[in-house]
Amino acid sequence: MKFNTEMVIDIETAADIHPNLMAAMMERIKAPAGWKDPVKIARHREEAREKLIEKAALSPRTGRIVCVGIGVRDGGESPEWDNHCFVDTVNDERALLEAVDAALAETQPLYVYSYNGRRFDFPFLAVRSMTHGLKLKHRWPVGYDSRHLDLWDFFGKEGSLTEWAAAILGRTQPSAGSEIEQMVAEENWEGIKEHNLWDVEAVEELIDRSKLAADCWRK
Repeated sequence: MKFNTEMVIDIETAADIHPNLMAAMMERIKAPAGWKDPVKIARHREEAREKLIEKAALSPRTGRIVCVGIGVRDGGESPEWDNHCFVDTVNDERALLEAVDAALAETQPLYVYSYNGRRFDFPFLAVRSMTHGLKLKHRWPVGYDSRHLDLWDFFGKEGSLTEWAAAILGRTQPSAGSEIEQMVAEENWEGIKEHNLWDVEAVEELIDRSKLAADCWRK
């Protein structure tokens, strides 16, 4: 597999809180002053724990990557995007990241597109790679990078990819991001793949519709 000039990337994540981290986080959960009822206090702590788990997939500190979708195009010579999806079916995030890195190692993409990749996807990829001590051949464009166009910025830093795809493209996502956790639990890898590739294709269509593809940037 050879990745050349343009790349779209999107990741899916799930909760993965290390027991030591959960213990440290729970240490900060205190019942309101004056509470004496141990049952009420225990319920309060359990509700707080459930909220931590509910949001865990949104941070590389408390979540892991379960799927990486990539679309590539050879700089305008071929108008078609070539999409690939890497899914962690064996609970081995390190191997998933190594497979993605190996696929990207041949050629650094000249232009990279995402939706909210600057705040979410690329920091998540970088931190999770650091967590596993990986020395990547491919450099993720973390922070503000001239070769990265984040559609979230382009659309004014508001709204979801699903909403913009519906408004501009008339596309409907078959599943919600909140369903990924359950799909992982059910080992519904095809459902995760379908969700992920929908996001990749939506970014590709929005890039092409907005005339912001790499061949236009050069003019």
